[in-house]
Amino acid sequence: MNRAAGKDREAVVRLLRIREAKDQIATGKPEVAIDIMESTELIPLSGDVAKITRRAEEFKDLHEALQRNLQAYLPLTMEALAGVHQKVKSSVIPDATRQM
Repeated sequence: MNRAAGKDREAVVRLLRIREAKDQIATGKPEVAIDIMESTELIPLSGDVAKITRRAEEFKDLHEALQRNLQAYLPLTMEALAGVHQKVKSSVIPDATRQM
């Protein structure tokens, strides 16, 4: 297999994983969606500044389809993070109100 075909295949796999993450959000599983998005290695979620910088620099080398779909998977990742935040928040609030 030549390099171009390998890059195409990798892009297709990543796009399919993004679709899978979208499906997980739709079924109320944002934590699974985050795990899937992390596995694509498109958006660094670790908070490591060096890793974030490296990914930003590597973005120009990504397959064109992945570059074009940033506006789809970046908000998707943000939605998954917000969903996990909401789940955590709603599970913590009842405990706090019971203690009052």
